[in-house]
Amino acid sequence: MYIQSIEAEPNRDKKEKSLKLQDLEIVEVRAPQGKIIQCAKQGSTLVPLAKIAVSAMGKYKKYPEEEFRQLQELKQKNRKSFDADPKHGSRLEELKKLKHNYERSQEMFESIKKVGLTDAVDDLSAIIKHLLWIGERADAQSLVKHPSQLEGRLAN
Repeated sequence: MYIQSIEAEPNRDKKEKSLKLQDLEIVEVRAPQGKIIQCAKQGSTLVPLAKIAVSAMGKYKKYPEEEFRQLQELKQKNRKSFDADPKHGSRLEELKKLKHNYERSQEMFESIKKVGLTDAVDDLSAIIKHLLWIGERADAQSLVKHPSQLEGRLAN
């Protein structure tokens, strides 16, 4: 797994909400776009909980396959018609991103299952704690990705 620094400021509009869940400190932060994100926090490291509970656990919403197929087919078979509407190109790019996110989510969950982990609270906590531990060792200024290995019940 990889962790990158995230750009978020603590939510200063309301009192910072903090609680303990499976020995994790949970805080709310405001992302640059204004969205409130629940994160596990250790020192200066933040791990967005939804990224683990949804993306890493294979629960990312599936992209509209039929629409994707139709737009790709239109682009290949009738390029003139496809290019005539700029919405086609932008929508196809959006669908490609959704497809990539869905496939990446499925790949991550397969990797997690291979080592014997599940989406149980204890396993989610273990993954988040591992990411927090790695994050404390990462140099956020250099934006270097730090590969790490988390062993599950089936690891050798």
